[in-house]
Amino acid sequence: MEKKNKVAPKTQSSKVLPASGKQKSASFNSGNIIPLLVFALYMAIHFITDFGAYDAMGPQWLYMAALDFLVILYILARKDEFKEAISTILNNIFSKIYLTYFGLAGISILFAINSTEGWVGYARLIATVGAFFNLSI
Repeated sequence: MEKKNKVAPKTQSSKVLPASGKQKSASFNSGNIIPLLVFALYMAIHFITDFGAYDAMGPQWLYMAALDFLVILYILARKDEFKEAISTILNNIFSKIYLTYFGLAGISILFAINSTEGWVGYARLIATVGAFFNLSI
C-alpha cells in the first residue's frame, strides 16, 4: 500500500493595513442616492412621450424645466454642502463663456423679428443652462 502525503490546503494570508491608513468601506453609502436619482431623472427625459402635443418635444422641455426647478430647490436647501462645488463651477472659464452666451441670447430677443419664437427658444435655453449647472454641481 502506498502512503499518500497529506498536504494542508493553502490559505491566503490576511493583509494587514497600516495603522495610519484609513479603511475603505465597501458598504452602501446612502448619501449618494439623491444625486444618482437626479442623474437618472435627467437621463429619463428622452423617454417622455409627446402626449399628442403639437410640438413633439414640448413635454420633454416642460419635464426638464420642472426637474431643474426641483433640483435648484434641493441645492438651495443644502447650500452649505454645495458651496465649494458652486464656487468651483462658477469660476470655471467654460461656465463664464456659457453665461456670457446666455446673456447675449437674452439681449438678442429685443431685436428679434419674431419675439414669440425668441422667447420660446430662450425658455429652452434657460432649461438647458439650469440642467448644465445642476448636473455640474
